[in-house]
Amino acid sequence: MINFRQSLYTEEHAFKPLQPGTTPPGDICGLAINLNHVLVKNNNTPAVAPLPGYAKLYFLNMVAANMGGTSLRLHLKAFEKVENDDALNVDKTLCSWQRNKPGETAPADVHVFSALIKSKQPLRDTASVLSEVQRDSSFKLLSAALDNLLKSKTGVEDISNLVFNLAGIVGKYLGKVDEKPLFCWLQSFTDMGSNSEVLGKTEKAAGNLYASMGLSITIKDEVRVEDEALLERTDRRPAAIGRLF
Repeated sequence: MINFRQSLYTEEHAFKPLQPGTTPPGDICGLAINLNHVLVKNNNTPAVAPLPGYAKLYFLNMVAANMGGTSLRLHLKAFEKVENDDALNVDKTLCSWQRNKPGETAPADVHVFSALIKSKQPLRDTASVLSEVQRDSSFKLLSAALDNLLKSKTGVEDISNLVFNLAGIVGKYLGKVDEKPLFCWLQSFTDMGSNSEVLGKTEKAAGNLYASMGLSITIKDEVRVEDEALLERTDRRPAAIGRLF
């Protein structure tokens, strides 16, 4: 069984209240969580002739937030022949939220869990793994419990305990893997609201001897969304065609 509390880095980024005299932003109406710059510095696989020292890895990502619908976003990707100092092609948006109707409330807290796991056997099809996970009765029960905790705005510790248990169920379906991940990261963003200094991009980075990665959250209010939409419409206008005389 994978011990996700090993090789673990955790941080809670609590957004600060607005300073006195600061003009508050409009209501939050959009946010996105992005993952980037994932580097495997040491794959923990020594090269022994004739074997080149490649590693087979799973990269698990989970986002827990009260964004409507399911509160848990689950991503799993497999990588063959990973060498030391290999950058993984995983720059992506893990999840995003956009207000679709008036009165819809933005999530107050977002928790992101990432883990690089070394496989001891040929990699499984990740779509098949996720399908099995979603049918698991324990996974369904814990997902429902997570949804209730997020709605009750409970503490980070309770959320993290559930996230580790959910990750453990995913690990059960990966087959033979190392019990100790190369790297795990649990990043929480809390106290988001229109009375906090949240707007724009907040970037984080973490790592250990084996791997490193970056993470960012971008939060927008109505003014920023309208400005970006106006800029996009302007960029799409056809260029004026001049006449030579």
